[in-house]
Amino acid sequence: MKKHEKVTVIVFTDRAKAVGEEAARLLESGGYAPEVLDGREVKISAEMERIFSDSRFIVFVSAVGIAIRLIAPFVRAKDRDPGIVAADEGKNFVISLLSGHLGGANELSEMLADGLGAVPVITTATDVNEKFAVDVWTKRAGCAIENTGAIRHISAAVLKDEKVGFYTEFETEGELPAGLERAGEGRTGICVDFSGKCAPFDVTLNAVPKILSVGAGCRKGTDPEKFERFFYHVLNEEGISPSAVESISSIDLKKDEECMTGLAEKLGVPFITYSAEDLDGAGNTDSGGYEFDESDFVRRTTGTGNVCERSAFLSSGRGKITVKKRSEGGMTLAVAIRDWKCRF
Repeated sequence: MKKHEKVTVIVFTDRAKAVGEEAARLLESGGYAPEVLDGREVKISAEMERIFSDSRFIVFVSAVGIAIRLIAPFVRAKDRDPGIVAADEGKNFVISLLSGHLGGANELSEMLADGLGAVPVITTATDVNEKFAVDVWTKRAGCAIENTGAIRHISAAVLKDEKVGFYTEFETEGELPAGLERAGEGRTGICVDFSGKCAPFDVTLNAVPKILSVGAGCRKGTDPEKFERFFYHVLNEEGISPSAVESISSIDLKKDEECMTGLAEKLGVPFITYSAEDLDGAGNTDSGGYEFDESDFVRRTTGTGNVCERSAFLSSGRGKITVKKRSEGGMTLAVAIRDWKCRF
């Protein structure tokens, strides 16, 4: 779970409030941002849509039935719902209710149960049967699932002890979990690549590693829609899913450029900027011999000969340039990849 994320703790009685405040202290000590809402002071049913939308996790200290009735109208999808947990006010059990894997509710349940001295209740079938869970693995591996509807097919095959294919051109480390086998075709399988569209199996779960850094440059005041079209056009031509992008970067002169800050916000990734000195310090020797596409005009304007490739290079941890500078209408983009392996 990520740190500094909002957790809403909901209580309805004095005893529940004491447990909720104890849970909030545990969460805060773990780096989260908890808020305790008392249902006797706040009309939770009227606020539930906002709570559901704003919270990364929701912890009910109440009967499970109350929690289910309150959240039911707002449940959407595995990859969009917050992690929902319910604890009883006697501190006997902490139950993972919704979004156990992708939303982190299973992990949160175990954390709170450990701190409260309660028993964590995890009911997801792969956990109960101690089987490989593809959504747990992708989350730990730093991959996004493009088609979450395929999760149930992979899990069903694993639970039936049917072989699930695994295909990738990335280097792998460790042994494949029981139930998975390397294959390039078959009935059900997992494909790890940048496109999110590869379909070697009849039912393919597409996992996209979030390891690409996009470096960008543009003229001052570039129209955000124009820049966004250029961004998606380049990615589409290169066979890259937007899910693979982990950051957008540029020179600090562009730190307030709306077309870049707005796109980064839409993608939910950081917008990173560097000084001209830092960018220029990313020398060709550091890049493993790669020669940045230098421009005298850009150097006179910004103080460095290349913004997009150098910023992509730095934000990827001095990785490899995989998409060289692309230019269109005063906009530039480049893509770099950081070191990564499929680890099991």
